[in-house]
Amino acid sequence: GFLPAKIVTEVTPAGPFYAAEKDHQDYLLKHPDGYTCHFIRPNWKLPPKAAE
Repeated sequence: GFLPAKIVTEVTPAGPFYAAEKDHQDYLLKHPDGYTCHFIRPNWKLPPKAAE
């Protein structure tokens, strides 16, 4: 194969989750032009917000 050995990924429990500040919630709705790192994806729509 491409690599000399199999790739192994250790799966461990996640640490605590901290929600981002309110300014960062629904970022793409508030900033439809996005970041400069975003790229145009024709026909892509923002998915509906999941129930909390």
